[in-house]
Parts: sequence; structure tokens; C-alpha cells
Amino acid sequence: MISSPCGSSLSLCQTIEARAPAAPALARGAWVVSDRFADSTMAYQGYGLGVDRDLLRQLYKTVLGEFAPD
Repeated sequence: MISSPCGSSLSLCQTIEARAPAAPALARGAWVVSDRFADSTMAYQGYGLGVDRDLLRQLYKTVLGEFAPD
């Protein structure tokens, strides 16, 4: 786990955990509604707490690849 003093690892872990249960539903074409994803991490950690936004983008791409809400 990558951690920072601002707790960005917690938000990243929450994003990853949200993806795991959603994957089977998405694979069968079901709708999945979630109130947490990379956008909230970027807003709260990146803009709110000043965590390096490029780092957050890099972590997102490394961990989740092309997985994104539509």
C-alpha cells in the first residue's frame, strides 16, 4: 500500500475495493451506482489537502488502468 501523510492511500484503497464487487455486475451489463471513485479522491486529497495531483493520477492509472465510470 502506498501511503501519504494526508491519507490518500485510504481513498485509493476504497476505490480499489469499490471496483472488485462491481466487476461481475459490470461484466453482465448491469448498472452500478457508486458515490466514490477517483474524482472524489482528486477533489478531497488533491485539491482539498494538496496531495500531488500528478501522483494521484499516476496511482490511479497504475492501479485501475482504463477502468473508469462512464
